[in-house]
Amino acid sequence: MARRFLAEQARRRAPYETTASQACLSLTPKAAELGWFLLATPEERGGLGQDFAALGALYRELGRALSPLPLMTAMMAVHALREASSDYANAMLDSIGAGDAVVGAQLPHGGAVHVSSAPDGFVLDGRLSHALLPDGATHLLLQADLAGEPAVLLIVLDGGVAIKRHEIWDRTRELADVVFTGVRASAEAILAKGEQAVRLIADRSAHFDLALACDCVGGAEQILDETVEYTRTRRQFGREIGSFQALKHRCADMKTELEAAKALTARAASAIDSSDRAAVIAAGAKILAAQTYRAIAMDAVQMHGGIGFTWEHDCHLFLKRALLNEALGGSPEDYKDRLFEPMRLAVDAARA
Repeated sequence: MARRFLAEQARRRAPYETTASQACLSLTPKAAELGWFLLATPEERGGLGQDFAALGALYRELGRALSPLPLMTAMMAVHALREASSDYANAMLDSIGAGDAVVGAQLPHGGAVHVSSAPDGFVLDGRLSHALLPDGATHLLLQADLAGEPAVLLIVLDGGVAIKRHEIWDRTRELADVVFTGVRASAEAILAKGEQAVRLIADRSAHFDLALACDCVGGAEQILDETVEYTRTRRQFGREIGSFQALKHRCADMKTELEAAKALTARAASAIDSSDRAAVIAAGAKILAAQTYRAIAMDAVQMHGGIGFTWEHDCHLFLKRALLNEALGGSPEDYKDRLFEPMRLAVDAARA
């Protein structure tokens, strides 16, 4: 149903004709009516109470459609709000579920914000780099330093926050630097602190990585399907180009690489709520899926021939999304550097 809905309601080129946020103006209310923003909200708090398996399937379809819908940042906020029981948290869950609140999110390792106490709440100072922030976002999910311990906040974006938007090659997402200089926030905006915040930050990072991995798998599936179909209809030298052995082998290699990425992503999705190594597995899935998506998208451009390099064809739209997915959260080398220590500790523990 999600695939059919996105095919009917979301045009691939809409973000390039306007902006990602403008393209979502009609899409977000309809997605909210379908309950997409309620998927991760517990049933006892008015949601559908689904695990990551349902979310992962939807992330894949959004990737297939190159959709600009900011579902990932909304679900990251929902995951944090589930841990709080305040009236503010309940109201925010309702607002996100209805599609009224548009949430941006700090990228993992995306800067630092310090929180100090004030008579009527807290004051924020600091800078976030390349936050996922839709134009018109009403709230921002971030982590901060609160008196020497970590905290997770969901703050209202108002006139006191300085936002510098970035022009990027993939128009389906919007990135911005966010600067806080003496910005006041209410005490209820702090959703967790201390050990609870440490756990939420790790969970958010795993969710981010796995959501991108699912998006990559969906996008790679779609562009591979379209490329195979093109080789069946494009004729050269009196025959379909798909009958040439070199292209057959190339398509087979692409399919093999995609299946490996799908398998690791599925393994990560099954472990995200139950394994203490969920963050490591999710990061590994993101690395493999993003590299696979980029490779398949680049091969697709080549296999479409001259038309694949033109603006009029959609190949470049998939390649742009693939390149941004790979860059978000850090380069593959950054990810591997961060994974080295926990993997070394796991190996040492297994040998002990």
